[in-house]
This record gives sequence, C-alpha cells and structure tokens, in this order.
Amino acid sequence: MAKTIALDQNKWIEIAIAWKTQDKNIHQAVKLKKLVDLVNSGRVKFPLTFSNIYETFKIGDDNRRRELALVQSVLSRGLCFVGRYQQRQREIEKILRYNFKVIPYDENDQWYLTRRFWEAVIPTNRLIGDVPISEPHVSWVDENSSYALFSYLSETDEVTRQAAVGNFSTETAALLGRIQQRREAQRELGLSMRRRALSFSMFLENQDHFWEAVASVGLSDRAFRDCPDSFKRDLIRKVPCLFIERELALKLEAENTELTENDVRDILFMSTTLPYADVVVAEKPFAQRARQAGLDQEFSSQITSDLTDILKN
Repeated sequence: MAKTIALDQNKWIEIAIAWKTQDKNIHQAVKLKKLVDLVNSGRVKFPLTFSNIYETFKIGDDNRRRELALVQSVLSRGLCFVGRYQQRQREIEKILRYNFKVIPYDENDQWYLTRRFWEAVIPTNRLIGDVPISEPHVSWVDENSSYALFSYLSETDEVTRQAAVGNFSTETAALLGRIQQRREAQRELGLSMRRRALSFSMFLENQDHFWEAVASVGLSDRAFRDCPDSFKRDLIRKVPCLFIERELALKLEAENTELTENDVRDILFMSTTLPYADVVVAEKPFAQRARQAGLDQEFSSQITSDLTDILKN
C-alpha cells in the first residue's frame, strides 16, 4: 500500500521553487524528479489538507498562486484529507459504536481521503460558494480531480476568493483570542490542571457534535446521558483530532511567544494528518512540539521537518 505523506505549506512552496528553478539548478531538478517518481510508481501519495488549500487560495498574486496550485494538484493528483467536520464526526461515531457495541466501521476504509476538494472544507463553505453541486459535476470531478482542484485554486473569481479568506481569518482571530485568554488566566496552574480545564472547555465547545454523532449511529439521547461521567470526561482524549488540538494548544499556551494565525493553521494541519499519515513533514517548531507531546508514538506516525527524509526511503 502506498505511503501517505502530509506536507505542510512551506514544504509545498519548497517543491514549487524546485519546479520553477529546475532548468537552472540540477539539485532542484533531481529533487523534483524523485518526488514525481514516487507518485508515479504508486509508492506514495501526497494528499492536501484544508490548511494547504486555504494558504494557496489566499495568495494574492495570480501567477504565484497558479504556480503553486499546479504543483499541488499534480503531485496530490487531487487527493485531499477530508475536512475537520467530517473527520471529527467520524472519529466520535467510531468511539460511540465501540462503546455501545454498534456495528463498527470497516477499518480498512480510507474514509479520511477524498478526491472531491470541497470535502476538505465542508460543511463550512468557507472556500466554496453555496451553489449546489450537481451529480454530473461530481462524477466529472471524480474522474478529473487534479484538474478540478487546479482550476478551483487558480481561477476562482477575486470577490469569492477574498470573501472566503476573510471568513477564515475572522474565525482564526476568535480562536487565537480564546487561547490567549486561557494563557493569561491559567498562567499559574500546573500542566495537569490546565489539561483538565482545557478538556472541559473543549467538551462544552463540541457538545453539539457529540449529540449529532449520537443520533447518527442510532443511539437514544438517554443512552448517552446515562454514560458514566468517566466516559464523557475521556472523550476529548479518545477523539484523535481533539486530542491533538488539546495537546498542541497546551504547548503553545505554556510558551511566551506571540500567537499568530499560522499557529492555528499548524494545529489544524497536525490534527488532520497525524492520525492517518505515515509521515508528516512540518515546520521545525511544530514538529518538535508534537514529538515532545508524544504524538508520533501515540499515532505511529513519523514526524520530520526535513523534506529530504522522504527522498531517502
């Protein structure tokens, strides 16, 4: 089976530079050829994440955005990780199915990957319009996912593009504000107390999603209400994307560095990819935070900050 390798946006930019300078730089040409050979041989796949799509989408220079979109759509072949909503719901449902002995999902089903780029962001519609997508168009995208992704990233009209970027930036600012408030309010607390406080806060923030999952697997509200408190308290720990978000947020809150939008995107990138990718290539600070939190061992995923690591294997 092909390895799933997740690249953060800076690594995609590095590859785009290799593509652009390959005629003048033999080292870059060799690097690019190795990556293309890995994909063409079926040995690896490079799915994009919401963070990748958003960061490419926000590039204001049409030529730069087009160049990066071309590299991403070709090497990913239009393959994406599903968005946070779908991932979170599936992970919650899996826990409920196991706990209540409901028929489990097929563990071999790679539900977390899709060739429909809009599924990387639904149901928020942050980066796509509200126009319903017809069945013929869905079928066409399934057969032409690489071109469809490239067309979307490079040809969306400017008004739609700026509105989508603005929506996500607003949500990011709100999340950064919450992290900063917790940092200031809990500055004197130990790690254990901060973890408990954050778990409680995240449980409240995700209550609607838990109830939605309860209904989705066919459980009664009462069945979930009657669960032991210990089960509910441990839900954040058991849902992979929420667990990763919690641990990385705790790392950030303990530091004195200024928080930026990039920190939020990096948390989203890691929480999306770590549970399912064989290799995650991230920027050094977040790679170090993730390893310090033991997330590589928790999810049996290699975390590196060096793109050449994947070219050696």
